[in-house]
Amino acid sequence: MKARSPHPCPSPDGRGVWVRPALFNAGLEQARALVAAAIVRNLDARNLSTRDAEKLTGVSHSEFSRIRNAQLRRFTLERMIAILGKLDADVEVSFRPRTARPAPHAA
Repeated sequence: MKARSPHPCPSPDGRGVWVRPALFNAGLEQARALVAAAIVRNLDARNLSTRDAEKLTGVSHSEFSRIRNAQLRRFTLERMIAILGKLDADVEVSFRPRTARPAPHAA
């Protein structure tokens, strides 16, 4: 059995999020992973089990378990932000446009 990391989406660069450029929804996946990490940090900081979090928020304990295990495909970004808000966390969402990268020149 392999050891589990304390972060839902560990990466070699230490930011805690895998960035897979070939993935069509890489930006969305990264955003969900960041919000999931914030939820897990909140639960850990308050020493809440998934059952305790369920009682506090009304969100099923199985959903918290999926978030802890980084099984995020069932969640919309909006749903995850709502869960974070139910944990009484301050939520700020900001977007910034990405500048287009120039096409590589053929040699």
